[in-house]
Amino acid sequence: MRRPPNARALATICLAALALGVVAIAIPVASRAQDAGLYDAPIPADAGFIRVVAADGRAGATVEIDDRMLATGADGVSPYAIFKAGRYPAGGTELAVAAGSFTTLVLGADGRLAVLSDEPLASPKASGIHVYNLSAVPAVTLFAPEFGRTVVEDVASGTTKGRAFGEGALVLEVRAGDRSIATFPKRGINRRQAVSVIVTGTAEAPRAVLVDNTVVRR
Repeated sequence: MRRPPNARALATICLAALALGVVAIAIPVASRAQDAGLYDAPIPADAGFIRVVAADGRAGATVEIDDRMLATGADGVSPYAIFKAGRYPAGGTELAVAAGSFTTLVLGADGRLAVLSDEPLASPKASGIHVYNLSAVPAVTLFAPEFGRTVVEDVASGTTKGRAFGEGALVLEVRAGDRSIATFPKRGINRRQAVSVIVTGTAEAPRAVLVDNTVVRR
C-alpha cells in the first residue's frame, strides 16, 4: 500500500465529486495504510509494513522493533518500514508480521502499544483517504466543504475508517458534530496514493494532521 498525493488539474474536480459517491471501506482499528509508491518499485514478496503513530501527536516517539528504531516525525507519525514476515519483539510485546500486511502501532503517553491492522486498498486504480480518531472526542467526521459532502463519517474514538477514492483535488475538514477541528488546504489525491487524517488531543482541545502514507526503505 503505497501512494503519496500529487496535485491535479481543475478538470479532476468533477472526478472528485463523483468519487465521493464510492462505497466506503471500514477500517477495523485506528489505522489505515496506503503508501507512496509500493507499486513503483519491487517489494519482497514476504514483506510486511509497520509504522508508529503517537497517540498524543508528539514528535520523537520511538518503538524498537527487533534491531530497528521507528520514530515519529513532527506530525507524530512515522513512515511505514519494511519488515520480512516473522515475529519480532516490539515495545515489550511480540509482533507478528505477515507477508503483505500493514500495521500501525499506536504509542500511548504511558508507553503502551496498541497494535492496529491496516487494510490496504483492493485495487491499484484507487486512492485512499483514512481517518484515525485517537482523541477523546467521541466521534469525528471528514467533510468536503466545496461539495457539501461527507467523506468519512462518525469515526469513533480509538478507531479508524477509510474509503476508496478516485482521484481529484479536495479541501478536507475534520468536524466533531457542528464544531470544526481543522481544515486542510486543497490538495490532489491520485490513484495508488493515500493520505491519513489523524486526530489526537482532548475532547476540549482536539487537533488533526493530514499526512501522506509513505514507505521508507532500510
